[in-house]
Amino acid sequence: MKIAVGVNDAGMIASHLGKTKIFLIFSKVGDEVSFVERRVTDGQHTNHIIDDINDCDAVISGKIGAGMVESLKKISIEAVIQEDIADPFEAVESMKV
Repeated sequence: MKIAVGVNDAGMIASHLGKTKIFLIFSKVGDEVSFVERRVTDGQHTNHIIDDINDCDAVISGKIGAGMVESLKKISIEAVIQEDIADPFEAVESMKV
């Protein structure tokens, strides 16, 4: 499973997916989590979030609007709202796959 985590400039989970310009991409197989890459978006085009993570199975952020949740669902990306864990690696570890 490939998981995108929207992060802020400090590397912690972003407060809202719509404001995200940096994604940390992780792979999770069973209980094993590994960092894959860092993706930076310019945020200039309308669907930059979907374009930047369209190869992922899930995305984690502090908040995700209902419209974005539906858009992600249409392309089979699970939207995960994570308000309790700030560390991206820990958030991915805590996901059930």
